[in-house]
Amino acid sequence: MVKKWLQKLKFPDEEKGLSIERRAVLSNRLILLILALSFIYYLIDQAINSHVTHFIFISIALICVIALVVNGLGYYKQAKIIGLLLFNFVLYNLTASQEFATGVHLHQITVAFVAMILFGYEERKWGLGFTFLTIILMVTAFITRTSLIRFMTFTEYQTSVLFLVNLSVFAAINIYITFMILNLNYRVENALMIRNKELEKSNVELDRFVYSASHDLRAPLNSISGLLNLQRLEPHSMDYTDMIQSRVTIMDKFIRDIIDYSRNSRTAVVKESVRLRGVIDEIVDVLKISQLNHPVAFQVDVEHSFSIITDLPRLRVVLNNLISNAMKYTDVSKNDSYIQVKAWHESGQTIVEVADNGIGIDAALQPKIFDMFFRATTVSTGSGLGLYIVRESLEKVKGTISFQSEIGKGTRFRVVLPDEF
Repeated sequence: MVKKWLQKLKFPDEEKGLSIERRAVLSNRLILLILALSFIYYLIDQAINSHVTHFIFISIALICVIALVVNGLGYYKQAKIIGLLLFNFVLYNLTASQEFATGVHLHQITVAFVAMILFGYEERKWGLGFTFLTIILMVTAFITRTSLIRFMTFTEYQTSVLFLVNLSVFAAINIYITFMILNLNYRVENALMIRNKELEKSNVELDRFVYSASHDLRAPLNSISGLLNLQRLEPHSMDYTDMIQSRVTIMDKFIRDIIDYSRNSRTAVVKESVRLRGVIDEIVDVLKISQLNHPVAFQVDVEHSFSIITDLPRLRVVLNNLISNAMKYTDVSKNDSYIQVKAWHESGQTIVEVADNGIGIDAALQPKIFDMFFRATTVSTGSGLGLYIVRESLEKVKGTISFQSEIGKGTRFRVVLPDEF
């Protein structure tokens, strides 16, 4: 019933943007603070025997509960409007029923200040409207002294205590509000700085990507065009089909790397339970087919029941790149070439290792192997995107990668994935 009524009041221009969400958090904190202060006021009232009517404390508590419920349902603007209207009503009656010396009117100034903060610049008309309303009510309360509450008189001692309490609470609330605003702004500024750094990184990588991608896509096309011209000029000299096919394969791999890069950048992370052995076996089965002249032994030391909660497409990209790289850079001078894949759980993490006894990576080149379009060897025909995509994919699932490599002895990559992320 309440939700239907609130739906009718919903404002068509209300959007749940970052600033609105922040002010919703601020609203909840202020409501809880007012609820706590009303209880403290009640205890002070009992201690000094000022006999403030219980209607005031009950009203404030009800207003807080209503505002919290409405805010919790996601009707942020309605919660602010309802809360400010009711608080203005209660504070007007409270101010009109007491002497100026008690300082209760200070809370109306706080309400006017809060109205501007809660509505912000985007909804400044509402904030200014409530500010003017609060000021008008405060002036009216002093002039007319018309209130639903009977006029209360206090002793000099009670008046002094109430003034000190009201002044202290007024100062404390305004300091607290200022601190919360500074804290929220600090967090938002940090988030924006991180976002700006990500954008700067993306822009640099985009420039490099466009330049390198255009070059690497043109190279196999130019090669295919040249081979076709030779075929036409010398139709009976030799068959260029295999050479053309190899260029097409290179181009296809490069395009698939670009697709993987795009998917990782734009696709949201989807968590699911994955049986790791099944993913590894799929990759190994495909790679075994491509073994041509030099045999490679695959050693998979992973239980069939071994599972992990992660993003399956990204995990598949990571493992496919690592295992296919190990195969691509096999040392053909060795008769016992192998690729070993192991996995185990350790301290709330999953460790996956892909090791080989291939050609290895030169120590001077190792710091750059995760850079975009970097090729660690002159024999590489890849895009130079593989390990870059591996690192970027792991960042999305809060994972890390490290490696050890030595020329002529091989390479060992270690992937660390959190069990929860």
